[in-house]
Amino acid sequence: MTDGDESPPEAELARRLGCGEPGAFDDFFDRFAGPLLSYLDGMVRDRSAAEDLLQETLLRVHQRIDRYREQGAFR
Repeated sequence: MTDGDESPPEAELARRLGCGEPGAFDDFFDRFAGPLLSYLDGMVRDRSAAEDLLQETLLRVHQRIDRYREQGAFR
């Protein structure tokens, strides 16, 4: 985390999400949905398909957060 960056580290977001902490998914979504949607839109070049892929991806993250290991970044 850099000075002025108020975002919690990825591992902290993963921990909160895994514990079912209220607001954790919202924080996760706010941090990653925009960049991920841009990436997916660039890959498939179809905004609707990118939005569907984003939804599926975030659902899988939520369902499998217990498998997250702090060895790498989400990005």
